[in-house]
Amino acid sequence: MFCFSVELAQDDRDFELMPSLRYAQSERHVRDLAALHAFDIVQMLRRPIREDQRQPINGLFVYLSRR
Repeated sequence: MFCFSVELAQDDRDFELMPSLRYAQSERHVRDLAALHAFDIVQMLRRPIREDQRQPINGLFVYLSRR
């Protein structure tokens, strides 16, 4: 099992550098990378992953398993 979280980018981009100077990835990009590296998606949850200046930052909690 491989679990991680990412800040969400817009779906039309693979990834982007945010104003916070953190990188964000799109759900599509995470799915593509999982498939490319022989991982099955167990679950993906869209939830806030942290706060920045008291504003929730949308993120993706990702749970993968190796094929």
